[in-house]
Amino acid sequence: MTVRVNKPSFNIREKLTELKHKPIELVSVSTGDISLDSGVEQITGIHETDHPIYFRINGLSVPSGGPAIFMRWGTEDGYYTASNYSYSSTYEQNGTGQNNAVSSSSGSAQFHIMAGWTADANVHYASFRIQRVGANNAYYMEGSWTNPTYPEYFVFQTGSLVLGKPLTSIQFYTSNGSAFDAGTISLQYIYERNL
Repeated sequence: MTVRVNKPSFNIREKLTELKHKPIELVSVSTGDISLDSGVEQITGIHETDHPIYFRINGLSVPSGGPAIFMRWGTEDGYYTASNYSYSSTYEQNGTGQNNAVSSSSGSAQFHIMAGWTADANVHYASFRIQRVGANNAYYMEGSWTNPTYPEYFVFQTGSLVLGKPLTSIQFYTSNGSAFDAGTISLQYIYERNL
């Protein structure tokens, strides 16, 4: 879907030319649901944007053996940064307000998204917001998980990475390369395009 900027009654092209700007349109992008039928899923071709990028996980179930789930970011198709990820993951149990560290790292090879929860009854839902926050293409991520089987648990995560170039791809995978039992991922964002 494309949403055009509303134009007032005066000639906006002339006015923007005077200001040395170009008219733009806002383009909404959505991948739809992508099935997690392998151990590695990649979303490429993300447009450069200063708007938030939303990465969603729907109905995720991991296989037996307890593989961890990782995420990497890339600056061009097929290339993913493998160092300098900083992240922290905590959970809250039974509404007690006590946060418990799950994992954290500075300078990791990837974001550690989740580990454990291998019982068949565990199905996960999550949403991550990725935002460019610096002129040198520094990105910040925040997100949370829920598992309807254990509604008293909430997992909260934050992370950051300096890419040097705009984020164009995301890789989502298990630590041992095994396929997921079930679930989909999707990506939504808006970017600005010159007319």
